[in-house]
Amino acid sequence: MINKGQGALEYLILIGAAVLIATVVIYFLVGSVTSQKCQTAKAQWELQCNQIMLEEQCEGNMGDIYDGYAGNECEWDSTNAKCVLKAGVLPPECS
Repeated sequence: MINKGQGALEYLILIGAAVLIATVVIYFLVGSVTSQKCQTAKAQWELQCNQIMLEEQCEGNMGDIYDGYAGNECEWDSTNAKCVLKAGVLPPECS
């Protein structure tokens, strides 16, 4: 009788460990998908800024990427003479 109880306890411990491992794997998979969405959106914003050729057009020229989202996401980099995404500016997917 004692052996049956011990076997059941070992079985429950194995199931618990399997559930814990599955939970950790799912957590990391979901985190990587969210991170990928953020990186893709940021790359789109950087590309949009980099396509602007004139300094006068660079400032605040991102309103057409997301409807209703306007602002000063781009700035002129005088060292490299190009329009770049401002440091620290992140798309809504990154919040």
